[in-house]
Amino acid sequence: MQDLPDEEKSGTLPGWHLLANTVAGVIDRLREDDVSVQEIKERVEEAGSSQTLGVISACYEYYVQELEEKKLYDDADVYQWATERVTSGNAPQVSGTVYGALGAADLSEHAFQFLSVLRNRGLDFVRLGSKTRLEPPPETAAARFEGTRSLAPQEAHSSNEEGGSDRFVRAVGAKGEVRSALRNLLRDEVAFGNAVIAYTDSQPYASLLVDEAERAGIPLTMGTGLPAEYTRTGRALRDLYEWVREDYDPVILIRMLRSGLLRTDRWMAAQEDEEEPDGLPSFRAHEAATLLAERSYEPGREGLLKGLSAAVGEMEEKGDLTNREERHLDQRRMLRSFVEDLTDLIPRQGEIQEMAQNSCQFLQQFGPTDATEKEEEERTPDEAARGLLYKRLQRLSGIDVSCEAGSRQLASLFQQWLEGQYVQAESPRPGHVHVLPLESAGYSDRPDLHVVGLDSTTFAAAGSGNGMLQETDRRALVSSLERADEGGRRTTPSDEELWQASKALERHQGQVTCYTRIFDIESGEERDPSSLFLQRERLTSTPDSTRTPTDTNGHVETKSESDKRKGQERKAEEDQDVVGLVSDADAPPLSEGDLWLRASQADYEESDSPPEETEINSARALLHEKYPWVPAGEEARQARRSGAYTVHDGLLSPGVYSDLDFFGTDAPPLSASRLQTLAEAPYVYFLKYVLGARPLEEPALDDEPWLNRLRKGTLLHEIYERFMRRLDEDGEVPTPDDDSRIDDIVDEVLEEETEAFAPPSPVIEESARRELRQNAAVFLQSEIEGGGEYTAERFELGFGFPPHRREDQDIEQAARLSVADRVLPLRGRVDRIDRNPATGGLAAWDYKTGSASSYDEEDPLQDGKTLQWALYAYALESLPDEELQLDGPVEESGYFFANTKEVGARISAHPAQHREEAEKILQQLGELVESGSFPVTPDLKDANDWKWGGYDRLVSDLGSRKKELKDKDYPADRPEPPSF
Repeated sequence: MQDLPDEEKSGTLPGWHLLANTVAGVIDRLREDDVSVQEIKERVEEAGSSQTLGVISACYEYYVQELEEKKLYDDADVYQWATERVTSGNAPQVSGTVYGALGAADLSEHAFQFLSVLRNRGLDFVRLGSKTRLEPPPETAAARFEGTRSLAPQEAHSSNEEGGSDRFVRAVGAKGEVRSALRNLLRDEVAFGNAVIAYTDSQPYASLLVDEAERAGIPLTMGTGLPAEYTRTGRALRDLYEWVREDYDPVILIRMLRSGLLRTDRWMAAQEDEEEPDGLPSFRAHEAATLLAERSYEPGREGLLKGLSAAVGEMEEKGDLTNREERHLDQRRMLRSFVEDLTDLIPRQGEIQEMAQNSCQFLQQFGPTDATEKEEEERTPDEAARGLLYKRLQRLSGIDVSCEAGSRQLASLFQQWLEGQYVQAESPRPGHVHVLPLESAGYSDRPDLHVVGLDSTTFAAAGSGNGMLQETDRRALVSSLERADEGGRRTTPSDEELWQASKALERHQGQVTCYTRIFDIESGEERDPSSLFLQRERLTSTPDSTRTPTDTNGHVETKSESDKRKGQERKAEEDQDVVGLVSDADAPPLSEGDLWLRASQADYEESDSPPEETEINSARALLHEKYPWVPAGEEARQARRSGAYTVHDGLLSPGVYSDLDFFGTDAPPLSASRLQTLAEAPYVYFLKYVLGARPLEEPALDDEPWLNRLRKGTLLHEIYERFMRRLDEDGEVPTPDDDSRIDDIVDEVLEEETEAFAPPSPVIEESARRELRQNAAVFLQSEIEGGGEYTAERFELGFGFPPHRREDQDIEQAARLSVADRVLPLRGRVDRIDRNPATGGLAAWDYKTGSASSYDEEDPLQDGKTLQWALYAYALESLPDEELQLDGPVEESGYFFANTKEVGARISAHPAQHREEAEKILQQLGELVESGSFPVTPDLKDANDWKWGGYDRLVSDLGSRKKELKDKDYPADRPEPPSF
């Protein structure tokens, strides 16, 4: 397909890597149907042939040439050879043999020719299976040998004499069907060796049956085996190929690391062989996932590696790292090496053999399952999949085929290959329930058959053709299909699927239980039973004596008959019990989960006396014993619902918590924002600063914009600071001519940001540039208009920071505020300090890039919610003059809203006028931490007490939580937050 000339390709077709598997299947079938190259070429020239047939024709001709030139043979050659041998009399054993053909067997033209010769030359030939009222598909043995003597059971279908008539079960979800089938086996005490479970579609039923049977301790044998994609090794390979196809999306890697599909321990062991073990940091899979999620990345392989290198470079440039930061830097380096080794396994341009060999290396170094020496029958499905896929990939790495392609095409090709792999295909074994596709059911003597997946969506009509070979082309090329059309026996793919399923059910001798979904949990959609389910249900519920010929001979019913039947079906459906998520009390439990779900329904929580010892009660006790945090969580929930504040509402046990006290000369300096958090949301302060609980920041996974509100504010701070500092260095004042200068600074800062955090697209980057420039223009205009009122003195003045956070212009010493008879150490960074030329006094400003609505000029402190402006003013006055090198009192302090929304507005106050109130608030805050009182504030004005950096994830319904708190009585012996 790679070598086809452009004129033989259809512009609407996807790439060869997506079609190769499909075209190969078409060639295989056409060869067996005895279609020649010339016949296909002639069909291509006919009117009405499909465009895709030209591609098939070219590939087909090339394939036949390859067979001849390399002296290869395929199934079509084998059939021809066998047919010729029997015809020529070189198979003497044929004349003494009786041959039988299963009526449901699908026969190609060559297969039919071979069986026809056996019928003519053999001792006898019979067709196996009963005749049904439905027309058999033309390529089945039932149709091809219609006039041949048949052997069939005495009854096409009979109910199990002991088990009664067939049963019909409606369930919620595919898992509900599977669990109901397993429960019925246990409830009916069916010997596992007598039971078969058939599914209409392997997805999702094959993996569900394996998982649920294992939990219930029911042994299974899988007739076709388990799709490799449902095993951990198969899922790891599938996700690896998807990662490549999705342009190395980090979200897929994060998912693989967190689900255990991508391991780091074997890779780490290889690194330890090269390094000293003590010199390597911890690098477990979940740690790697968290590190990977810390930033966003540009698309593609290079974008991912560039982002990882930038993360390392940022920390290396920082210098003077703490021990914790050094470990974090080492982990980032490990992550970069880890991902580099992964990407090295994917050739940018390579051969199939290289991709197969590298997939083997992936399983060895990164795969989720270790190699095992166990015997095949002792292996788990995961272990079996690991061995089988590794062996088949090794075989692919040595095939004699030349096929070079890009990484995405190779990944697509291997993903399709993986979809066709099955592991642990098994024959029925005594003492095991046998599982197989529905069309393969009915050939054993097992009397108990359960069929899952009989809803109208899962058991839907098959697609016409296979996408490349259209049905009209196939019927024109295959002689048996032409004859069927001429005889008026044309069937659709839907007819063929229904016939095969009906034959399977009719072959079975015993009881049949049919299951259908009426609701799909994953999609949230209702499902209808299939026509086959409803038909069998109607026939089972109608006594034989009352059935009319129209029930069995295919007569088209009248409208009145149809209306009557539909009414009966609706009534029957209404009368049916539905198996929900919680099983019936008399149904055998499949797991502890079943017992717990029943226990959750038992209404004895309100009882004053303990319940009697029952199976349900013991399940609850077992749950509490195995998972003690469950009763602890229930206790916490009941406490939160009570009428009093408790430890679960932010109050620690009564006592003095001196280690939390932030007053004192030896105490570490606090930031103004930390104190504001304590005033506004004491419980968030407790979570963040006492427990050290932090919401994960994962830009790689979050849906928030690339340049979110907080990050945008940081960039604007940097732009304003650089602009004013450069003006100051040049001894200039802002003028309208500086618009190009500030735009250049915007570009400079944005370029640094895009180096560290890649934008999703150039369009988004340009949108951010426009917005930053608009805000910068507002700042410049505000500076020009206010030039006569203030003179800038200092920018970004920090104080009290540790060495690793200290900048050149900062003051090492922390500010020491006097609060009553105590000392409060304070650290912070003042964005800007101006001087009023008229008074000689100082003004401290903090840039704000958001809305001014949260600030109140009439109440500038707001019970501590907006404490920062005052604390910065008091801090400047407390710093030593020789360090500050600024004389004069701080007569004004406030916020400068330099953004397009507030157009340069300023809100400020005189610090000295609010000193007493500020000290009172600080004393109250000190009393809160010393007493361990961190209540959830229920009604602080204009404040959302939880949405501080993602802490809202802890409360599912903030409104209900606040209502609970408003109804509580706060303890009289506890200090209250200023806002209470």
